[in-house]
Amino acid sequence: AGASTDNACNLGGATGRFSDLFLAGTVNASTIDLGDWTITESNGSIYFATGGVNKMKLDASGNLDVVGNVNSNATIT
Repeated sequence: AGASTDNACNLGGATGRFSDLFLAGTVNASTIDLGDWTITESNGSIYFATGGVNKMKLDASGNLDVVGNVNSNATIT
């Protein structure tokens, strides 16, 4: 009937996944789940979390906050 529906359609699933995704425009997402890591945007900052704990925060000014240690190989623990 021409009416739009918001947040009601899923594509794929746990046993019916897509192999590749090619996009030409903008992707809008509040959280990206990468398995062990999640990336979330909130209040102009990007948070990187693992195990439900934020490990890094990048704010709009380019400041990077890290929880844990950064060694000479740039590994974050």
